[in-house]
Amino acid sequence: MKDPKFTIGLVGEKCGGKETTCKFLEMELSHLYSFAHIRFSDPLAETLKVWRHLEINRENLQKLSPAMREAYGRHVLANEIKYRVLNSDTDIVTLDGL
Repeated sequence: MKDPKFTIGLVGEKCGGKETTCKFLEMELSHLYSFAHIRFSDPLAETLKVWRHLEINRENLQKLSPAMREAYGRHVLANEIKYRVLNSDTDIVTLDGL
């Protein structure tokens, strides 16, 4: 395990270009650095995948988020993202949707 050299957090409106920015950075700098792209919705989407009858869509992600926080504490998602960042073996981690 090594901490990433850089962690870049992106904020913005829905469809505001956060993912495009992450892809651009990786495209331009991948010859120098290794990248990981982490979205705050990743753990929620992974949870929904387990329930095959539930669609992974914005509505279900929004319903799941407060349910997870209520059941497991308000920082449950932030703690998972922190774990993923600290356990990344890439040079740069981009966080999409802070």
